Amino acid sequence: AVVFGEDYPGNVVFIFRNGKGVRIPLESYRVKGNRKKLVNAISVISPCVYVGYEAEPYDIIIISENGRALALNTSDIPLMSTRNAAGNTLMTLKAKNYVSEVVTSFEGEYANPGRYRKNIPSSGVLLRKEKK
Repeated sequence: AVVFGEDYPGNVVFIFRNGKGVRIPLESYRVKGNRKKLVNAISVISPCVYVGYEAEPYDIIIISENGRALALNTSDIPLMSTRNAAGNTLMTLKAKNYVSEVVTSFEGEYANPGRYRKNIPSSGVLLRKEKK
């Protein structure tokens, strides 16, 4: 995202493949000089699965490749000022499991996000097809 102006409102939400997540204030990405490349923009410990802008907190569902889901609000994700922070564990994963996607739209099979809401960190709840 390109931001013009003096004010940098909101946060950037990162969810990583290893089940960790972090919110970083957009103000942390302000550059002082004229740079061609931003260095240390995000953590490189695990690949990033989701990047989102947060002007106001919103709900997301984190889905692992083994069919588990965890619903949470972005305000539950820890806010850190360091750009390359690895984040805190949101979803506990067993060996060889990983976060496959993050959903922000709750239609179809994710029509009941409350079913997947747990305290973090959590292994999540098994996904099931919702009846139409």
